[in-house]
Amino acid sequence: MTTLAPAGRHAEWQSPAIELFVSDLDGTFLGLTESPSAPVSEAVTALVASGIRFAFATGRLPAGLPDLAELAAGPHIVHNGAQVVDLSAGQAPTGHETTFALGAEQAQRLAAICRSFDVYAEFYAHDGHYVTRPDPFAEAAWELMMGSPIGIVTDEVLADTTIIKATVADYSGRNTARLLAEISAIGLAAEESTAPGMPDAVFINATAPGVSKGTTLRWLCDRLGIPLSAVAAIGDGRNDSSMFRIVGTAIAMGSAPHDVVALAHFVAPDVFDDGAAVAMRAVLAHATGRDAA
Repeated sequence: MTTLAPAGRHAEWQSPAIELFVSDLDGTFLGLTESPSAPVSEAVTALVASGIRFAFATGRLPAGLPDLAELAAGPHIVHNGAQVVDLSAGQAPTGHETTFALGAEQAQRLAAICRSFDVYAEFYAHDGHYVTRPDPFAEAAWELMMGSPIGIVTDEVLADTTIIKATVADYSGRNTARLLAEISAIGLAAEESTAPGMPDAVFINATAPGVSKGTTLRWLCDRLGIPLSAVAAIGDGRNDSSMFRIVGTAIAMGSAPHDVVALAHFVAPDVFDDGAAVAMRAVLAHATGRDAA
């Protein structure tokens, strides 16, 4: 795929046929707005028209999927692997599909960590989300994709509520390593992600033990009958690494950290240069035999 630069594992790439293209959202498919650029939208349309399936794999909740999800019905991986939603029947993205949830005690211990660090966090349930405290930085996202919180996180709430995933915000990025360590120490999976509009902030996805984008992608491909070697995945963050380790074609965005690029076969331009569109066009050219590389 000559329009993409080689990455850390380029020599291992076996030039497989591609049946499924999986894209991260923030920093990959979307930049600073909630709508993809025209080149990205056009590339998805062409990819799907060619017969290659398209799905999102995102830390967002189902309501945060862009409208384009109606064209590319998925199934989509949301909540950083904690849930799979299928829009193939024209369903609204309710999130009541397949869920790998936290246990009540794990959610309570996570809330205690958030209190000890005095960090803002969102705990997602099927019918909305709870927050550790009010937060002006988060209000725009509330209005944009999920509405106002149901309430404040308490041990009583967590004892009676199924929590799908939590997102812990480290706005300064200074406590990330300690937060990751403490969340991992209570047995939860913890992966960091970023947002283009907040370059200094780190958002930690806390999911049930062993749950990640990669593990859920493996689960999904088993059910779709698609070999992982026939999957192309693109992303810009460390929470995409679990996908890169298992798919036949891993594509890092140009803004991805060095350790993420090291796990990829190719590098695309960054989100502001429509890197996802470049990658999709390269995959389409490869599939139609117009790119022998």
